[in-house]
Amino acid sequence: MGIGLVVFAIVLGLFIAPNPADLDDDGDPFTGRWLVNGIDPLGVEYSGALTVSEVGSEYELTWIVTGFVRTGSGELDGERLDVTWEVVEGIGPARTGTGSYVIEDNTLQGTVTIDGTEGFGTEEGFPPR
Repeated sequence: MGIGLVVFAIVLGLFIAPNPADLDDDGDPFTGRWLVNGIDPLGVEYSGALTVSEVGSEYELTWIVTGFVRTGSGELDGERLDVTWEVVEGIGPARTGTGSYVIEDNTLQGTVTIDGTEGFGTEEGFPPR
């Protein structure tokens, strides 16, 4: 219960406090804040927030979700954003994986993997506007 309250407080803070990530003011549909829901390859459901920032020709991503904080980086491949990530705090520290995301109807749609685990999970993001 304790970690759940901490994660909730952090996620709430993301949407109350000013966010340094620009909210798609450059026409890039990936950048900004997303409310995310997902099911990882192990079948564990999660929800929280994802911030995507463009830094040069790459993207930096930070997830603050139920049970963990994950960071990653990625590049565009056509209209798909391919990322690698790692858990930096919470459940499964040092766990790594990949993700692949597209934008469909103003919604972030993605698949995620965990290195060393078969299959994939899904993740869906919604703008908090």
